[in-house]
Amino acid sequence: MKPLPAWIRLFRDEQGVGSVLMIILLPMFIGLAALAIDGASAYRMQTILQSTADAAAHAAAIDLPNTTTAAATAISYAQKNLPVAANGNVLVSGDITTGTWVVATRTFTAGGASPNAIRVTVRRATANGNALPTSFLGIIGRSSWDVSATATAASVPTSHPICLLTLGDFTANGGPLVNFDGCLVMADGTATCNGGAPVLGSGAETAAVGSVSNHCSPDGTRFAGVPAVTDPYASATDPNFGKYPTKNIPANPCTAPPKSGPTTALNYSWEPSKPKDPALSSFNQWSGPQTIGGAAATTIVCGDLKLTANVTVNTPSTGGLLVIENGMLDLNGFSLTAPNGSPLTIVFSGDSTDTHQHSPSGNGALSFNATPPAASGDTTSIAAKWHGVALYQDPRLTAGVDFTATGSNTTWNMSGLIYVPNSNLTYSGAVNKYGTATCFVTVAKTVTVNGQGHIYAQTPDGSGCQLAGLDQPNASLPGWQIVM
Repeated sequence: MKPLPAWIRLFRDEQGVGSVLMIILLPMFIGLAALAIDGASAYRMQTILQSTADAAAHAAAIDLPNTTTAAATAISYAQKNLPVAANGNVLVSGDITTGTWVVATRTFTAGGASPNAIRVTVRRATANGNALPTSFLGIIGRSSWDVSATATAASVPTSHPICLLTLGDFTANGGPLVNFDGCLVMADGTATCNGGAPVLGSGAETAAVGSVSNHCSPDGTRFAGVPAVTDPYASATDPNFGKYPTKNIPANPCTAPPKSGPTTALNYSWEPSKPKDPALSSFNQWSGPQTIGGAAATTIVCGDLKLTANVTVNTPSTGGLLVIENGMLDLNGFSLTAPNGSPLTIVFSGDSTDTHQHSPSGNGALSFNATPPAASGDTTSIAAKWHGVALYQDPRLTAGVDFTATGSNTTWNMSGLIYVPNSNLTYSGAVNKYGTATCFVTVAKTVTVNGQGHIYAQTPDGSGCQLAGLDQPNASLPGWQIVM
């Protein structure tokens, strides 16, 4: 067979073809590798920029409506996350916009006299003189990236359950053991805290119509200038108003004692304050087991009730009501206890002009759970009318309503609502809830907390009080959120 000509053999020879292809494709491979490496770097920077924008916007929103302070805060936070020395100025004033955020339509409108939102854009870009340099794309003529991220933060009001509401001022003179964790303290006046910060605990929140001391609770949990919270439970003038209206208090059957002859349980009797005063009636002295039962599950005491020994109160499972008319509950160094399964509500009521003391007093202890929620369809039982209430002062009482609960005086181990709307109430020392209950709510005219005591630690979402059958008051507080 005749050999092929040399030129044909050369044409058919495939040796070295791979090298030629590699030479042709090498620039493309280098470009793809450079894109992958520098693209990953840009993606990482964009993620960092987004977290920086979120932090700067969120921090700045807290300072609104002061736009100057908000802008300065945004720049400060941006520079903390991405220092100028390594990243240049990632946030400049031209990339900060304040405006109005409308929750219903989820829209942001720039400008406005009282902005509630702020939008920031952080950049590693040529416009800021800090474009992100590439490592390999320079080979193909791309020496830098422009990377940016935008975040909008706004004040979005949220509802917070209150565990202590003062219709006036709140004062805490605390130490490191005062514990309001899981609690919002709301003052319709001012909130003043003296002591090491945070006085009320690291998990507490504080709000007031007036000022709030920096020492009350941690940064970001203090709210001043918020709307007042109206007493939701009762009214001194409208017997039908509120969740626990005064119309629920049984009619007062008490009368003055006769000038001569025997007295009855429905005759007023008080502890003597002067040598010639009559002695306290035996009807008004309790010791040992006591039962609150009958169809009404109610016991009414006319005047003072004094313990002469430890008392155990037994009630129906739907609750019992102890009403003290124009008098005090003198523990006299003893304890009044209602065991589990015997829920109790104590009501102090009487004439609006009466000047006797209308509160617990004397060294001793109160230990009981509030009346539980009523069964479906129940509108008449104690549970239906007083669910969640432990202690209730008639809002029509204006004298003899102030008192102190202390570890060395009246010790409170109660679960539920302490409703004393006209009282200047003082908690000193340890005031604890009953057992493992997670609901202890106070409404008072003013509250002063002294000393060190684990007082309010409870469920911050209010679920503990819901289980106890108590509808807590709520405050609408500004909540700063990233909305876009």
